Amino acid sequence: MKKVFSFLLFVVIYSHGLSAQDYTKLTVDTVVKRMVDQLLLYPQEKIHVQVDRSAYLPGDTVWLKAYLVHAAFHIPSNQSRYVYIELINPLDSLTNRIKLRPDKENMFYGYIPLPMELPDEIRSGIYFLHDG
Repeated sequence: MKKVFSFLLFVVIYSHGLSAQDYTKLTVDTVVKRMVDQLLLYPQEKIHVQVDRSAYLPGDTVWLKAYLVHAAFHIPSNQSRYVYIELINPLDSLTNRIKLRPDKENMFYGYIPLPMELPDEIRSGIYFLHDG
């Protein structure tokens, strides 16, 4: 019993300094550096789309303007070469897709013409613009 107690005491005393992970204190500089590294390695963009009206009728044209900004800093971004805008119908299926290229000021302009006569497969209702 004395040998077991001595062994357990030895293990407790000398295993205190052992650990599987390095526990270092995080400083503000370390956190900022890691965040900057994350932003540089995996840049993200947000797209903002503006349309000329809030409601449309058959035969109208949806005029739109889109611009990209950096997701964290909200400054203009020029990383993407194209923007895809999709028109989604009430049944959640794709009705129309356009591909826009930026102009010299890094703005994306385009339009989606709506058909004058609605075919049977196209319903009236709430449609969504989806940026891809």
